[in-house]
Amino acid sequence: MNKVKIFWIALLLCSGGLGCWFLGKGCFASWDFYQLNTSAFAEKTSWEIIELSSSKYILKATYLFRVKEQEYQGKRLFISHPILNRYAAETTIKEISCRNWRVWFNAKNPSLSSLDKQFPYKDFTYALLCLGVFTYFLYRFQKQMQENFIDSK
Repeated sequence: MNKVKIFWIALLLCSGGLGCWFLGKGCFASWDFYQLNTSAFAEKTSWEIIELSSSKYILKATYLFRVKEQEYQGKRLFISHPILNRYAAETTIKEISCRNWRVWFNAKNPSLSSLDKQFPYKDFTYALLCLGVFTYFLYRFQKQMQENFIDSK
């Protein structure tokens, strides 16, 4: 197998693999999104700062909510929103602790809950971009192989 063919196959594997990875990640996240189909307001929310390193802090929320006169407790780590220092984390807690938080939960199993519900647009956008690049590379690979086949005759 020549080096050009190996190069194209490597490009196809990388772009296709990344596209499938992001597609799977998006599908998994959208499953979580659609499972949280009901909402209620949190009755009590407490916040905690977790230090991951000297320049990376995350917030942890513990909240209580009621569904059909039964009380449920949930916890949420805001990993996707790291904060750079403790002072900024404390300021953020002061700002968000006064908000009335909406809890999203599964109607059949209220113990599955979250304070935020976001559709994974970013993952699906990355998947579409990677699969678009994969399609382009596949087209160019096939064209290159046809040209090599014609030249070899």
